[in-house]
Amino acid sequence: MQTRSRHLATNWAFSQRLLLLAFIVCSALAGAACLWQLPALAGSGPAPAGPPAPGELDLSFGDNGTFTTTVASDNASLAGAFTHGEDTTILVINTERPEGINTSAINIAVTNADMAPITISQQITTGVSSVARTAAQQADGKIVIVGETADAQGRSVLVARVGPDGLLDENFGTAGVFTSTMLDFGAGIAVQSDGQIIVTGSTFNGGTGEDIAAFRLDDSGQIDTSFGSNGLATVTVTNGTDRVHDVAITNQNLIMIVGQSASGSGIGDDLTVVSFTESGQPNPDFGAGGFITRTVGFMFTDFSAALDEQQGRIVVAGSTAPDFPPTTAYMHIDSFTLSGQADPTFSDDGVLTVTVGLASLA
Repeated sequence: MQTRSRHLATNWAFSQRLLLLAFIVCSALAGAACLWQLPALAGSGPAPAGPPAPGELDLSFGDNGTFTTTVASDNASLAGAFTHGEDTTILVINTERPEGINTSAINIAVTNADMAPITISQQITTGVSSVARTAAQQADGKIVIVGETADAQGRSVLVARVGPDGLLDENFGTAGVFTSTMLDFGAGIAVQSDGQIIVTGSTFNGGTGEDIAAFRLDDSGQIDTSFGSNGLATVTVTNGTDRVHDVAITNQNLIMIVGQSASGSGIGDDLTVVSFTESGQPNPDFGAGGFITRTVGFMFTDFSAALDEQQGRIVVAGSTAPDFPPTTAYMHIDSFTLSGQADPTFSDDGVLTVTVGLASLA
């Protein structure tokens, strides 16, 4: 088994969201000072006199602003910080794939804001190969994780729920895990205000590609068959491969899905935003047929989404390049109204690109 040191500050799945949300919340919405309205993580480093200036490390977190841990993996891991009351749980999820063996399992490990020694608290071994993609937190502090699992019969979406201690919740699905062939790939997860869970991903359409899709689970991990068509909501954006990157839910329970589709020009990728109603139907008030697309060149990272309902918009961001192999890379940020129009109050035309180094694409 190969052991690697993973630095959470540079873990891509984790740092991309932190940097994106910092950039969106501070640059696009209300100025850098607003970041420090968020709850701070109380770590073991020296307490600063006040919040750090924008762009400075929070020295109260971990060891002078950083935290390093070692996990067993030869595959990408993801991490996130979740709060419940006054407690903070840092959840580290990685896919363990023993070298030379075509199997994998999901390891779930937890620590806290005081950087207590990290321990593996749970392992999920559903199927032959299981991979975690992302996670979200419920109001009660429990954490739901989405990914996929595969065996000789094919690929299925996987949803697991753990407590703040990282242990599977036996009251969810089957012994804490739900699997279904409704989706072939799990990519996004979000929790509605009433506690129901929206799971997004893609499903093979029986033709030449994949469709963007979503289903809803109740609090016990059972399919809501009133959602979409027999429990599944789908939309075909192109005849090729349409994939999900992220999902967000508005206060009115509109489901906003960010993803990608093959460009109509045949070169590169289109940024795609899909909106479903609360009942799982394409939102007739969003774009054309419930979705919009925008050509962005070549995508090199998943795009993440942030809702700003006070301003009536959804802001999405990721990394792109105009060519391949890339000679230039951009942080690409788009802002759309909740009806799917380019946001005229954001960078004049709703689009902002910032040139970044090619190393940012790693």
